[in-house]
Amino acid sequence: MKKKVLSMMLAGAMTVSMLAGCGAGSDEAATTDNTAADTKTETAGTTEAGGGTAEASGNPVTLRTVSMFGGTDPNKETYEAINKEFMEQYDYITIEDNSQTSDEEWKAAVNADFSVGNEPDVIQFFTDATADSIIATDKLVSIEDIRAEYPDYAADTLDSALQAAANTDGVERAVPTTGYWEGLYCNKDLFDQYDLELPTDWASMETAIETFKENDIIPIACSLNNVPHYWIEFLMLYASGVDEYTSIPTSAPEGWVKGLEMFKTLRDMGAFPEYSLIWTGFIGAAYAFSTREHMALTLVRDKLTGRPHQILVIFIDALILLLAIFVITIGGYKLAVSARAEFSALLGVPRTLVYSIAPISGIFIIIAQIINLYEDITGNKVEE
Repeated sequence: MKKKVLSMMLAGAMTVSMLAGCGAGSDEAATTDNTAADTKTETAGTTEAGGGTAEASGNPVTLRTVSMFGGTDPNKETYEAINKEFMEQYDYITIEDNSQTSDEEWKAAVNADFSVGNEPDVIQFFTDATADSIIATDKLVSIEDIRAEYPDYAADTLDSALQAAANTDGVERAVPTTGYWEGLYCNKDLFDQYDLELPTDWASMETAIETFKENDIIPIACSLNNVPHYWIEFLMLYASGVDEYTSIPTSAPEGWVKGLEMFKTLRDMGAFPEYSLIWTGFIGAAYAFSTREHMALTLVRDKLTGRPHQILVIFIDALILLLAIFVITIGGYKLAVSARAEFSALLGVPRTLVYSIAPISGIFIIIAQIINLYEDITGNKVEE
């Protein structure tokens, strides 16, 4: 059975349910950059009442889906319930979902899948410039093309909402599922405690950073391993102004360069956590292996089925286990011990304390991989 109509049915179900779940919130319009879209496939038959299509009987279908409703996302539970309900309604369809936290690694993995021909059937992704490389592969179906065959597609979504979710080339390819706001937050109690004004310009920002550093307080609690681009964007906007920031230049504008220099200045001032990259990276790795949400190229794995698929998965998890034992845990322990006489110039703490996260996370990865191998071999899911 061909997949296009099934992909659209799933995207529609996911969109309607997500919007219904958020309906009790504010009526204010939000920035809708996260959307569900269908990748290109061939057309299918006419749908029947009660689920399925005319040729669905005895013809099982597997749909691969990717979204950002993974990890600790508050929509994860609702999203998984939607997928379960959809498979119960269409019992010949199996959804293989690979939802993860929408960090930089996840974005890179999605782009890589599209570039090597391993794209999903349904994807929930950003619609701004982040999606430009995906659009360039010409593997997404526009809403106009879908409506040419299925006129009622996304009929319950306002035209203004669809226009707001259009890609950078102006083409509407996706239905909005999530609205969000971006902003910088500050701990006002700390500013009051140290008699500081909330920063309104660069000078007051520097004063606040210097005061907090003098009192052993990390000025900006930002993980530079996860979403550093927000700080870069904010500083570029501050330095260049709206018109230059939103322009599409042929060379780097002066304001953009100044914004990047300001980011370096903050880093040199010690405004960010000194070892956030190291600790966040290792903690994130341990968590990713425990939830099977680590970055991976699945082109070969996804093309195998049955016993060959199981053997490959066991082999991969066994290699990861060996890496966790000998490189991360044992090697990390040796690194931490060798640095016991070295001290951080900024924090004054032994570097052993910094590097100790390697063997600690290694132990958790070992435990996670033992569980993963048990699941691979037995087929039994270990409950969280």
